[in-house]
Amino acid sequence: MAPTHPAMRWPCVPRCPQRLRHRQYRSCIGTRSNIRRVGSLKRRQQVQTGMSSRSTHQGRTRAFARVIGPCLIIETSAIIIRTPAMGDYATSFFNSPALVWVTGSLLLFGGVAIIAFHPYWRGLSAVLISLLGWFLAARGIALLAVPGLYAAAANAVTSLLLIRLIFAAPFAIGVWLTYTGWIARTEST
Repeated sequence: MAPTHPAMRWPCVPRCPQRLRHRQYRSCIGTRSNIRRVGSLKRRQQVQTGMSSRSTHQGRTRAFARVIGPCLIIETSAIIIRTPAMGDYATSFFNSPALVWVTGSLLLFGGVAIIAFHPYWRGLSAVLISLLGWFLAARGIALLAVPGLYAAAANAVTSLLLIRLIFAAPFAIGVWLTYTGWIARTEST
């Protein structure tokens, strides 16, 4: 039996565990046909799955925006509507050290999760999501390390109008992220 071309005989030639033993493999490692074939295979896989780096970035940003946007809208709306009662809530919150600790841990965990799974900084939505991750991580560290300082800052803000203005910015960010995640069309569609 005459030796055949390695690509015909062993379809997994580039990844063959015994490639050093195969004489035919060593003789055609750098041929143009093999390089062209591998390159076109990668392009075909990217086209079939849609997994180029740009679409991964956009898909991940859109997924985060779909979750974070509505949460920001709902939470900040509740705070803006219930502003007069927020002082009592803050006082009772900081009177429970266990609740402060658990909240700080959850904020830190959520911030680090966003930082780890969304390392993108291209585009307004991506920047807002990444900054939110860093902001949540910093708030979590502040609640864990210096809860008294955090409580003093929360109690220092007594103006209802100022509280509503402070939470108007996260509300606007939530509206933008909701639009980006659920309504806006992507470039590929």
